[in-house]
Amino acid sequence: MPQHQYSLVLIQHESNGSVIEQRASDGYINATQLCQVAGKRWHNYVRNETTGHFLRALEAKTRIRVMELIQEVISEDGVKSTWVHPKVAIHLAQWLSADFAVQVTEWVYDWVSGGGAPQMRPSLPYHIERHLLNQGSVPAGYFSILQEMTLTLIAPLEQAGYTLPEKLVPDISQGRMFCKHLRDVHGIDTNALPQYMHRYQDGRVVPAKLYPEEILGAFRKFLREEWMPRQAAAYFKPRAPEALPFLDRLPALAGPNTGVVVATIFPRKGKKKP
Repeated sequence: MPQHQYSLVLIQHESNGSVIEQRASDGYINATQLCQVAGKRWHNYVRNETTGHFLRALEAKTRIRVMELIQEVISEDGVKSTWVHPKVAIHLAQWLSADFAVQVTEWVYDWVSGGGAPQMRPSLPYHIERHLLNQGSVPAGYFSILQEMTLTLIAPLEQAGYTLPEKLVPDISQGRMFCKHLRDVHGIDTNALPQYMHRYQDGRVVPAKLYPEEILGAFRKFLREEWMPRQAAAYFKPRAPEALPFLDRLPALAGPNTGVVVATIFPRKGKKKP
């Protein structure tokens, strides 16, 4: 099971003199605390045959993998705990007791309606929040397309007065184009690039490519000289034409002059034998 580390706003629920935490961002509830307060073992719940049927059915319905419906989280202090999707929390509570079933259902309904969340400042724009959600998944020495697109496109558009809609994900299009550029121009085998698991706010998790920081200059040059002047308008015009006036306000993108180094980062694509 993958391990996660979060530093997010938590909703504090009181139950039988103890505190049970819920993440305000996605509604996940601390199952370790739930089981401790109820005096039952998490292991007994998760190995139950009925639980297995429920988790597989929920995975099929939500398209969220079981390993993401149930998350092992490491706190900032290094303490491990298990957190579960709101629907899993309700199912777990029903297994714990009738009283817990009522209580946890109320917590989830309050969270869905916004009633259980503490007073918070207005939420961040969707794609900036997505960037922050994935920032910790990119290891040192690498960058992601979303990181760079946030710095050079998404945040500058926001500053200019335009918020990128949730339905638009330009980092996907940009990633495909840059990989083609690496293959065609630099002969890089992009299948050799490592990946990280990219999380969306709705719980979806998809693999996304990592790029070594040695080719950051090459990416920024490609973005500045190819995508922004030649492809950006074509991308936005059919999808969000209202964004076009804001593109003209974006500052020039500065990229470090790192020289042609990308050819030595990954093996070149194999040449076809005659």
